[in-house]
Amino acid sequence: RGFDGLRATGNTAWLDEKDWGSFLEYDTAISKATEGMPVIILCTYSIPLCSASHVIDVVNCHEFAIFNKDGRCEVIETIQHQKTEQALRDSEEKFRVLSETAACGFCIIEDDKISYANLAAEKVTGYSRDELLNMKFWELIHPEHRQFYEKDATGGSISADKQEIKILTKDNQVKWVILSCGGDVINGKQVVLVTFYDITERKIAEEITQQQLYRVQKMEIVGKLASGMAHEINNQLTVIQAYLDLYAKDDSFGFIRSKIGQAVEKTSRLNRQLMLYSRHKEPTKDLHDLNKNLKDLQKMLKQMIGEDVTIYYHLAENLWSINADAANIEQVIVNLILNARDAMPHGGMIVVTTKNIVIDQGEHSKKAVCLSVSDTGTGMEDNIMSQIFNPFFTTKGLGKGTGLGLTVVDNIIKAHGGWIDVQSTLGKGTTFNVYLPAADNILFRSRVSSGEHRAYCGKGEKILLVEDDPDVLDLTRMVLVENGYRVSMCRRASEALELFEKNDFDLLISDLVLPDARGFVLAGQLREKKPDLKVLLVSGYSDNWIGMGKMLRQEYPFLPKPYTAVDLLREVQQLLHGHSVRKPDSSIIGMKSCFNCPVV
Repeated sequence: RGFDGLRATGNTAWLDEKDWGSFLEYDTAISKATEGMPVIILCTYSIPLCSASHVIDVVNCHEFAIFNKDGRCEVIETIQHQKTEQALRDSEEKFRVLSETAACGFCIIEDDKISYANLAAEKVTGYSRDELLNMKFWELIHPEHRQFYEKDATGGSISADKQEIKILTKDNQVKWVILSCGGDVINGKQVVLVTFYDITERKIAEEITQQQLYRVQKMEIVGKLASGMAHEINNQLTVIQAYLDLYAKDDSFGFIRSKIGQAVEKTSRLNRQLMLYSRHKEPTKDLHDLNKNLKDLQKMLKQMIGEDVTIYYHLAENLWSINADAANIEQVIVNLILNARDAMPHGGMIVVTTKNIVIDQGEHSKKAVCLSVSDTGTGMEDNIMSQIFNPFFTTKGLGKGTGLGLTVVDNIIKAHGGWIDVQSTLGKGTTFNVYLPAADNILFRSRVSSGEHRAYCGKGEKILLVEDDPDVLDLTRMVLVENGYRVSMCRRASEALELFEKNDFDLLISDLVLPDARGFVLAGQLREKKPDLKVLLVSGYSDNWIGMGKMLRQEYPFLPKPYTAVDLLREVQQLLHGHSVRKPDSSIIGMKSCFNCPVV
């Protein structure tokens, strides 16, 4: 093999101290003789170390062979060698434990191939350890992101920055991981350590949340659009209703007038539903008959559920009244019916029931009205049923539901002091029982009689009318003038300020939203000039619109559109003829309907 000889020195530990001189002379002679020759040398010691006093050190640092008298050869390991090997074994065990218990997968790559993979790497990728060995790591990475790895992990520079990338598992599923690479050149070879952590569930949750937020943003946009549309619709309804009132004395058109009035009432109800998209407030409550709400919605509900679903109604006679927001209750009904329909993808039956119940609470019993909506659908397991009122929770699949329908129902019922009980059997169907407190023995507010308007006639009081809609402006002026009031009108706040400087007005009637100012701002400016000025604000926007908080603090009465002529005259009379100024409350805020009320 290219060597001229083998030189071995042994048994020096057996030499007596007196013999070291002879040994050194011999050793020096051998060294000179073999100088420059290719010789394998075993267990040779530098001369400075070869003394009896240093033998222990030599034995401690080197392992050597001992030939016994019987000819057997025994290799003696030194203490230091044993310590080094034990330390290496300990280090390897620690590495094994750490790698096998690590939550993140990691692989060691040598010569562009995986030379080691831990248990977590198997779980994330779906490949066994044997399958991973000798694979190229880039084969695991999704084609969309391979460019990142090829540049950073196999090129000349290694990036330690964490990257979120997609990988392909053994069964061709896509998973998201956080991946980082680090490496160095060892013994002339590029060695790379790649660590990766599975974040697939987090990415899916983020995607769902993003889609939900996008849907919420769209709903907010629709809400703003609905609010503006509702404002314009209410203006036109106000005009129609008031003209009906003006011609109420002409009995020849009584039937037609009644039909138009009913159309106005239905349109007002639909408009309230439209405005729900832009309302975030406590419900505006009034006395209602739940059975009537259901009857009014029957035609619309039938169209919504489709032909493969049949709906039955079992409505209790003499059902107690409830104190509720009509639009809110209609939304509860619609949402529950739609939820029942969605639970029956292949058709089925919905049963709607109302009944009076008395809840025994010892000495004080509590009356409630129960609305039940039952379906013959798929039913729910307990773990699903416990989550149905959570925001954004849906079982309809991605993109098929907002997960907000039952959340809205739950919030509305709680705001009305009620509660919901759900019963469901897997494969048989679900029943939602909605309980609403029954109203105390209070009768519905009666419609205004044909002669009640006489109590609201004016005596020449001067009114400043500010309204940006020309039809509402002309109509309101006509109603007020024909009932004994003097009216100056304009369409902007700046014009109102000019008129106020030249006239002494008793009352300001202003739309809440004017082209150049808010109505309550104008009212405040005019009250600085005349502190006892009476103020009435009107609007077709939902009553939680900007400025309502200010109105409540300064006690500005509010009349929502559409309103009847008698509604307007009643408010004006209350303000001008000694009645206390009222804050907006449930008796005023809300769409009121009063038809066939004559105006002189």
